Amino acid sequence: MASKPKSVLFLSTSEHGQANVSLASAQALLQFDFEVKVHYASFKSLQPAVEAVCAFAKEMSPHSGHHIEFHEIVGKPLFDALHIRLAKEGYSSPFDVPPARSESARIVHSLVAGMLPWNGPEYVQIFESLREVIERVKPDITVIDSNFGPALAACCHVRANYIVLTPQTLVETLAGQQTRAEALWKFPFSGSGHNYPVPWHLIPKNILYFIWLIVAVIFDSHARSVRRYVKATLDVEAYSLMDIFRPRWKDMRMLVNSRPETDLPLDVSPHLHLHRLTFCGPIVMDVLSVRHQDPELDMWLSRGPTVLICMGTHFEFTEELAFEMALAMRVILDQGENKGSDPKYQVLWKMKIPKGDKAFGIDEGSRIYSVLKAEISQDRVRISEWLNASPQAILKTGHAICSVHHGGASSYNEALCAGVPQVVLPQWLDTYDFSYKAEYHRIGVWGSKHSAPKWTAMELGAALSNAIVGDPGVAMKRAAQELADICNTGDSGRVVAAKSILAAIKAPLELK
Repeated sequence: MASKPKSVLFLSTSEHGQANVSLASAQALLQFDFEVKVHYASFKSLQPAVEAVCAFAKEMSPHSGHHIEFHEIVGKPLFDALHIRLAKEGYSSPFDVPPARSESARIVHSLVAGMLPWNGPEYVQIFESLREVIERVKPDITVIDSNFGPALAACCHVRANYIVLTPQTLVETLAGQQTRAEALWKFPFSGSGHNYPVPWHLIPKNILYFIWLIVAVIFDSHARSVRRYVKATLDVEAYSLMDIFRPRWKDMRMLVNSRPETDLPLDVSPHLHLHRLTFCGPIVMDVLSVRHQDPELDMWLSRGPTVLICMGTHFEFTEELAFEMALAMRVILDQGENKGSDPKYQVLWKMKIPKGDKAFGIDEGSRIYSVLKAEISQDRVRISEWLNASPQAILKTGHAICSVHHGGASSYNEALCAGVPQVVLPQWLDTYDFSYKAEYHRIGVWGSKHSAPKWTAMELGAALSNAIVGDPGVAMKRAAQELADICNTGDSGRVVAAKSILAAIKAPLELK
């Protein structure tokens, strides 16, 4: 009699920046035809992304019958809860945040709020929904998003065999365990905008940010209220992101979205680990080629070296920032003309335009069109609210010479694995961290160091020039390709994660 197929249940938030590593790992389980039944539980807004993973698997193997069963979690998604909590406490959106040197209170408070954004009843509702899914599916292994505290609470309560998959890198995972308290003075505080290593004159400020964060966590009345409510209602502990990274979980298995060669210099010796860590490397989705997704775009890209501008899911351009971006593109296009670039540079720009009073035009007669009129008329600059091909597929064509993005982990890792130089325009919290990582590895430039989260044509134009033109551009391309070769040797990050998940089925967690 054939044995029952093993089952894996992913529990993640619905925000793509956090969920992409879970989606990529689920994709790997399907793609390589492991004999396993895959389930995925999240909020409803992520269901189309899960269905897209299934569609990709079927496209690659039409007769395989690959499928992920989606389970909707009842409750408020993390970012929705975070917006509401910050608004109630007198703070604006967690997006469009200057580095801590400009608004330190807002940075610290956003970090604290993000650890446990839900109120008591919201946490209970999500916990109950997760518990019901786990008890109904009865998975052999549950994969928890490290940002999803209620998932850890539910798994501990039902004594499920679980493993944690984190979108965080080695710095977030191991900096606190480095010798000589290096987390305080060597590694930049998240969202601070400091370089790595922290310049000596900024060390006192960096230490102050950490002390401020610790004090804010200790005296977080919202978190205390949630914990009391959940304990009184369910008689369980209300875990948060902070709890997952505490020493009490020394036996916890954790898959990390990074590897030592592509991260900052760290002592990764096992005796320093708070958890049983697996360094997967960058965990990114596999994608169909641009030729498959959009044949016409594939032909267009082949005409010349292309700058890709894609600022992530949440970012909306203002007319002023779009105008400054257009002026910066003007700089690099003119430099290509002056040096006799043949074929000439192109620009592919994904621009999300706001609705209502803040809407603006990009057609003939607009400010943006006036700057790029010649190239738009020659079809060398394309501006669109939507791309039929994924940014990652575009980067992998070999025609992309620079990726301009917001500093999200997925955007950074996709350019990293494709060997494409980056210009990073960070917008909030941890996106600043990828700015200094790109500069440390000499694979990119922080394009708004003096104006973030906005940018100016002068600063961005200079950053683009450094990433693309002349000897600096050649050196950056070489460094980017060297790191890409490391990432693409052997199993990819998503495959390492998938194999580790399957191994965790055979070696269940010892539940206490």
